[in-house]
Amino acid sequence: MSSSAAALTSPAIAPAARPLVTIALPTYNRAQYLDRFFSHHIDAFTARGIDFEILVSDNCSTDNTAEIVARWAKD
Repeated sequence: MSSSAAALTSPAIAPAARPLVTIALPTYNRAQYLDRFFSHHIDAFTARGIDFEILVSDNCSTDNTAEIVARWAKD
């Protein structure tokens, strides 16, 4: 897999509707930690009513990082 970045928000956001917080997550072969990371951060920010986005930069992982990120991006 080539280097890629995935955003877990809508890619076309009007300037006035931009998220308040951006979490940038560079990753390489850390698939086993991603579900916990996403569930914790999404639950925490959502519970507090904070508008956020998570940007993931996958540095050519050879594990199933891309599949896990893609699954979370769908939700």
